[in-house]
Amino acid sequence: MTAVYPVRDASALAQDRQRGLARWQEDVEARLTHGGDVAHDRQSQQDARRERAVLDRTRSAVSECLGRRMRAVEDAEDLHPRAVIAHRSGWVRARLAEEFEGLGVRVVGECEDGAEALALTVVEQPELLLLEDKLPWVTTLDVVIGARDFAPHTAVAVQIEDAGEADAMLGAGAAAVFSRAVRPPQLCECCVDVLVSEALARPA
Repeated sequence: MTAVYPVRDASALAQDRQRGLARWQEDVEARLTHGGDVAHDRQSQQDARRERAVLDRTRSAVSECLGRRMRAVEDAEDLHPRAVIAHRSGWVRARLAEEFEGLGVRVVGECEDGAEALALTVVEQPELLLLEDKLPWVTTLDVVIGARDFAPHTAVAVQIEDAGEADAMLGAGAAAVFSRAVRPPQLCECCVDVLVSEALARPA
């Protein structure tokens, strides 16, 4: 089975990448400026250090992703939708990638933490981002918000363990949430349906 999907052309994708990276850089600068405010109590100091560590980890991940992007050779005629998978389990990532390939979706990035998931989303601007709900470094919810802000053409799907998280994920911008009980073949098929629906609903 091959997914039929109205993908962006190379020019539009390049523009989305430039805009996404610029928006992300503006956000980082704003956070660093705010983080420069003097924290007087211990909890605020700890929070500031944590925020700085997360920003440093994410900036490093973006730099690494940009390096890989610069070295990559893209086929301008490749009209397959592209996906990024973020899951702590390498076995799960490999299984999902295999299923997506069979559906005509090209996986352009796999990672195990939220910082790299956000970095891959900013740099690659994929048509689909599939997340698990318990990513380290940057929380899954923050990755969803980041994708909404920095990659508006990316459809985000989240696999959750606690049904109580669904409203927060959807409210933050996720296109769909799925239970962890959904197996990889069915999950990937549902994700393809989501990305097609999201693309067709978007203004031309």
